[in-house]
Amino acid sequence: MQNISLSLADNCEALKSCAPEKNLCKRNAAAPAWYQIAGIAFFYMAILLTGIYATRRGKKLRRMSMDLAQDSMIAGRNIGLFIGVFTMTATWVGGGYINATAQMVYSNGGGLLWTQAPFGYAISLALGGILFAEKMRTKVIGGLYSVAYTDVIQLFCILIGLCVAIPYAASHDAVKMNPFSTERNPVDYALSCFTYEKNISWLGNWSTLKDYKTLGQWTDSYLLLMFGGIPWQVYFQRVLSSDTAHHAKLLSFFAAAGCIIMSIPPIMIGAIARSTDWTETNFFEQKQYNPEECGETDKILPIVLATLTPPVVSTIGLGAISAAVMSSADSSILSAASMFTHNIWSESISPGSSEKAVMRVMRISIVTVGVLATVLAIKGTSVYSLWYLSGDIVYVTLFPQLLLVVHFEDKINARGSQIGLLIGVILRAIGGDTGLNIPALVEFPGYDCKSNTQYFPFRSLAMLGTLVGCLVGSAVFTDPHPISEEEEDTPSIKRARPQLSPAQLTVKR
Repeated sequence: MQNISLSLADNCEALKSCAPEKNLCKRNAAAPAWYQIAGIAFFYMAILLTGIYATRRGKKLRRMSMDLAQDSMIAGRNIGLFIGVFTMTATWVGGGYINATAQMVYSNGGGLLWTQAPFGYAISLALGGILFAEKMRTKVIGGLYSVAYTDVIQLFCILIGLCVAIPYAASHDAVKMNPFSTERNPVDYALSCFTYEKNISWLGNWSTLKDYKTLGQWTDSYLLLMFGGIPWQVYFQRVLSSDTAHHAKLLSFFAAAGCIIMSIPPIMIGAIARSTDWTETNFFEQKQYNPEECGETDKILPIVLATLTPPVVSTIGLGAISAAVMSSADSSILSAASMFTHNIWSESISPGSSEKAVMRVMRISIVTVGVLATVLAIKGTSVYSLWYLSGDIVYVTLFPQLLLVVHFEDKINARGSQIGLLIGVILRAIGGDTGLNIPALVEFPGYDCKSNTQYFPFRSLAMLGTLVGCLVGSAVFTDPHPISEEEEDTPSIKRARPQLSPAQLTVKR
């Protein structure tokens, strides 16, 4: 029987890097045509004008009983079902979503088998609607109004832009087989050191799930996406902006279906890339290797658009990618600024601030978060790894607490929450992280020391550790700052004492 033990990575020979010389992966770079630049500029201008229109319309709809700051954060609770579904779907279907989906379908070690985000996040939306939406419902210019209305346009642009490109890419001479066939791909790899199983189809190698180690990792990843996709502030921001509690629940279900539908075009593009003989294209100067061998899998969607489609079509596709980036970026920036303004500034730093002061802080926060996000995008080497890691942390630390606070509020208190959080963080940290090259301090059963991979579902173990820690800690220790039912209805009391609320147990996306 295999036991948990301290890491013995020092005695294990790490996998050697497999990559060609950099000069052999040099791209054929071409300056963009004037109409390509003009097309993208036109798209951004259309989005800006739509946001301004939505802002003015939102001001007319704002309820007089709601202050300006709340109106910007949750759109006066006037977002109907139609707009709500689009903005909820567009929040998940962002740049990372469509690029990572195409990347995983194309990758030799991935395929549809490991393309888990579209299906995992769709399930998380449905679970959010079932478990939390109704219970939880009892920007610089325009706030959520402008975000919601521009999301509608951006979602249509993504769908149309990618769907237009698919027929052109699939009919390119370099595509060696029907890209949507389940047959094994005939295209081989030039590098002999490439260790993944060769010539599998875009569906992936499903027979690997017969191995208990791979099945454990696969299941752990799905649970992470399904439940770790719920406690995001950007999700509950849309729930709270719905005009009715019933619509808040319905938009979660419809948005789940929307996420699946919007994953189809990038899945098809990934399948096309998987069926392409890249040595017959002009993407690389040497025409010897494919994008995966040259470490370009994260850019496979724009590579397909630029290489396998005509310039006009690639311009439309590039607009679709820009739309995807904007649809998630604007929501994330507003979400982060809202959390800082409400949970930190208004509650701790300056309670009782005027509406104008709060809005001023919110606008400054939006600009600050935007600058920081830009720096991270430029300096970061793997946005996908950071995106996945953030969901990982949410799953382990926040989902158990949100579940208990909403459905079992009499079973959890502040002290138990702190104990559960500490246990979850420790269990998660000792498992290490492959994407960020953090070594494992503990080898769980099935650990692969060569690739620093934990096949055991240790993330779910850490999540359960948080859940049990919260329950046991709350049962053993009393709340240091108990709040009576009377005090719950008194804003001044709630502001003066630390408390555990569902809104504070969600994070920005």
